[in-house]
Amino acid sequence: LRNLRMIKAVQTYGFLMYLRVGGCTDKHFREVLRLTESFVLRRHVCRERSNETEALFARLCGVSPTAPIQATREAYRELCPPDDKFRDKFATTNFTATVIDRVRYCLEQIEMAKHGAYDELQILGAEDVHVEHIIPQKIKTKKANAEHGAWVTYLGDKSEVLHQKYVSRIGNLTIFSGTLNIGASNNPFLKKKQAYKESGIKLTQDLLKMSQFKFKNVEQRSKDLADIAVVLWPMP
Repeated sequence: LRNLRMIKAVQTYGFLMYLRVGGCTDKHFREVLRLTESFVLRRHVCRERSNETEALFARLCGVSPTAPIQATREAYRELCPPDDKFRDKFATTNFTATVIDRVRYCLEQIEMAKHGAYDELQILGAEDVHVEHIIPQKIKTKKANAEHGAWVTYLGDKSEVLHQKYVSRIGNLTIFSGTLNIGASNNPFLKKKQAYKESGIKLTQDLLKMSQFKFKNVEQRSKDLADIAVVLWPMP
């Protein structure tokens, strides 16, 4: 349920309450939640029409609460974006501040998948672990240069234009609980890596293997994370 809140799956609440009031077993309810998580995330990321989603959940309030799995899976499958579309949109979507909880959810789930089959890791709350932009959200101002280093110089030609395109992509994001104190630096990613060394989060530790981090690295990392996303949030 926490995951659905983070995804912003408000459309699902009426259907889920219908199942619980109707006597849906815990086992069936958990399976519906799992299916719903993947389905709604895929539709949100692919920017599918919200009125279609709302109409679907209204119709689902007619399924049997004691045997909902097959009907729910079939209904989801009809409107679920295919793997190729989901992979592409996951890699190219701008995860802006308005959907920060959604991207936090995605990064948490990818992080937990990196720790193996046991669901024993719980990422700390927003006050302790934040969504970190590897290339900072602001790179042009004097203040940004003083706090985050000379990213405009480091990123090279057309950096200011390309920054707008890439800064909010999944490949430029990680989760991090430490304190960054970059200061003015001609190689600000190298300075960031020194802070990332202290992190126990595998997504962040993976960045230590990279010698540089520029827009082409954001694009490739976005594609790599999108490949993981297709497996983590499968078709119904």
